[in-house]
Amino acid sequence: MLRSQPVAGDVEALRRCVSDLIALSALPVIWRNYAVRQICESLAEALVSMLHLEFVYISLRPENGHSPPAVMHPAAQLNGHQIAAITETAANWLGSFPRDGYVEIENPAGPGVVRLAFARIGIAEEGVIAAASSDRGFPSAAERVLLGMAANQAAIALQRRHAEEALRDSEQRLRQLNATLEQRVAERTRQLEAETAERERAEAAFRQAQRLQAIGELSGGIAHDFNNLLMIIDGNLETLRRKVGGLGADAQIDAIDRAARRGEHLTRQLLTFARRQPLQPVTTNLRESMPKFIELLRPSLRGDIEVETSVAPDLWQIEVDLSEFELALLNIAVNARDAMPRGGKLRLAVANRKLDTNDVFGGLIGEFVEFAISDTGEGIPAEALPHVFEPFFATKEIGKGTGLGLSQVYGFAKQSGGGVTVDSASGCGTTVRLLLPRSRTPFATAETGSIEAPRSSATILLVEDNDEVAEVTALMLQDLGYRTRRARDAGAALAM
Repeated sequence: MLRSQPVAGDVEALRRCVSDLIALSALPVIWRNYAVRQICESLAEALVSMLHLEFVYISLRPENGHSPPAVMHPAAQLNGHQIAAITETAANWLGSFPRDGYVEIENPAGPGVVRLAFARIGIAEEGVIAAASSDRGFPSAAERVLLGMAANQAAIALQRRHAEEALRDSEQRLRQLNATLEQRVAERTRQLEAETAERERAEAAFRQAQRLQAIGELSGGIAHDFNNLLMIIDGNLETLRRKVGGLGADAQIDAIDRAARRGEHLTRQLLTFARRQPLQPVTTNLRESMPKFIELLRPSLRGDIEVETSVAPDLWQIEVDLSEFELALLNIAVNARDAMPRGGKLRLAVANRKLDTNDVFGGLIGEFVEFAISDTGEGIPAEALPHVFEPFFATKEIGKGTGLGLSQVYGFAKQSGGGVTVDSASGCGTTVRLLLPRSRTPFATAETGSIEAPRSSATILLVEDNDEVAEVTALMLQDLGYRTRRARDAGAALAM
């Protein structure tokens, strides 16, 4: 029995079908970088060409709340009305299309009837392909295979595209999360560094305050004992002057007196540092007083030092002991002068300043007047900076200073309710900032004049535990006509 020969037309149709299947299988490679709409447009164009269709309409299911792309590709050039009619007709059939086979409908783009075949995209029906042909044999078995193949290729491409988009979204979210985490870590690191620096600064300030307090207590005790010795010297010196005055010993007595005065000055500076020096604060109008204070500094400076001043016009008033205040400014200016042996510039800036709890002045809060005195001198070495307020600490050569200047400034500032800082570095000059609290006490002019020591025949009870001091004091009172009775302590005085 002879094998029947295939019909030439069937062979050509089979060849074309295989060729179309191969072409469809290659589309995902072309679609690799396509967006979803581009994939649908490419597929619709391929199907129209392969199957000689009137048009192809592809609709996808909504994803993540976004409107699905709907693509319509006609075989011929159509006007807007025809395209709208085809789109509406195809869309109406998507909800009730037959799972197999086709439907015949009036050609929305022209005369005649077209057959509309459908293919679901993906198992989960991500979309539908609607293909229209005027061929009465549409869709043949081969054409259904091609439509199914096209739908499967579209499903694979769309799933890959969705997966890639999901991956990109995940990577983007991960990058954003990493950036956010890095930002949060960096921010927290900055916060921790700031907190650590603030804690270290507070601890250093606390240790400095403790050290200065201990030194102050020691200095105060020494100054008290030294003051008693000076009082004995002064008292006996006055007695000696009265008894031997005019006998050729005046020069020696005057020399002793000058030495005692220098000792009193040192004692006063020590007591100021220890905050035991009695202050006599008065309300001071700085707008009127600053020119006088500035002129007070000039005689202590050399001619090769340029003085520059900057005084705010609306300065608040302060309440300070004027003599101690003038001495504090003078001590700062003298230190600046000595730091500029070859000349330089001294700048005095005075301005109002409000402080909060985060300020560098040891937690001072409130309204202050700041006196900032800067020089262009040699600066202070870093290792010496923590000790500048300690009594008898000096960076000058031996014999060129007592080391009590800044100690007096420190004690005066603290006793007045203010503060003082020193900023310096070797070769970069020094800036001393003295802060004194604002006073709201009404300004009053202080009365001045000499007061003559009163004389009387009354009896004074003298309480003193140092016999030599008591003896000298009793002699001075007796010279003024007073009678004295002595007791060593308060208990003995009350018992008398």
